[in-house]
Amino acid sequence: KYNVLPNGRAGFRIKLPLGIPADPETMPCADGLFGDVMKTFRDWKITGDDPWIRTWYPTLKKMIRFAWDPENPFRWDPEKTGLLSGRQHHTLDMELFGPNAWLNTFYLAALKAAAEMADAMNDRDFAKKCRSLFENGSRQGVQISDHHQRYPP
Repeated sequence: KYNVLPNGRAGFRIKLPLGIPADPETMPCADGLFGDVMKTFRDWKITGDDPWIRTWYPTLKKMIRFAWDPENPFRWDPEKTGLLSGRQHHTLDMELFGPNAWLNTFYLAALKAAAEMADAMNDRDFAKKCRSLFENGSRQGVQISDHHQRYPP
C-alpha cells in the first residue's frame, strides 16, 4: 500500500510515518519484494479472503512483472528465463550478480504463488506466464547446480 511504485518496484525500507510516498531511488531488494508476494499468498491461503486478495492482486502482479520489466535498471530477469541474472540487492545490504540459489528460490516461489493467485483472479495469461517461468527456472537451476564442485558430505 505504501511502498510499491506504479511499475512494481518496491523499496525495502518504508518511510515513516505511513503515507509518505515511496522513494523511486530506494533500492529494491529481491528477497523483500518476492517475500512480500509470498507473504500475501500465505495470508490469503490461511484466511481464504478472496475479496482481500482481489484488492491486492494488481499490485502483486506489477511486483512480479518488475523482475522482467525492460525498465528495471537492475535487469533481474530481462530475458524471461525464470533465473535472476542482474544486480540483485537484498536485505543483507549487499549485491549478488547472476543466478544464485538463495534469491532465485525466492523468485521461483513468488512465481508459483503468483500463478495460483492469477488462476483465482481468472487471469489465465499471467498464470501461464508465471508457471512457464517457474518451470524453466526450476530446470535451469538444476543445470546450474550440476556445474558447481561437489564436496564430500
